[in-house]
Amino acid sequence: MIQHISMAIIGFREVSSIYSLQEIVSLTILFLILIFIFINNKYIKLVLTILATITIVLHYIVLAMLAFYENILLIPLFVIEHNTSGTALSLDLGQILILLLFIAWRHKIIAWIKNMQQRQGHLSRK
Repeated sequence: MIQHISMAIIGFREVSSIYSLQEIVSLTILFLILIFIFINNKYIKLVLTILATITIVLHYIVLAMLAFYENILLIPLFVIEHNTSGTALSLDLGQILILLLFIAWRHKIIAWIKNMQQRQGHLSRK
């Protein structure tokens, strides 16, 4: 039986751009987590939500770029990166930011769900 082994050789330019983008994303995520923990102002929360959304998109762009060179598997709260050299398991900071957004906006989300349930209750009574 012949096994086919493939290896991607990543150029320095690609690696440099991917990891420089990942550094920016990581620092932004750390900054956002700290601010979400300590500040509960409505306007600051709105700005942080926009920044967090942009950061989430950038994070998954980085993972998509890495997927050209290695296998990427997303599982709840983790990312598994597998290539010919081995496998790495790391926290998926995109999913963590999504959870933080749900926590930050939980009161609004619960109020919206209750409002939708009341509307459906009114519609079913008519």
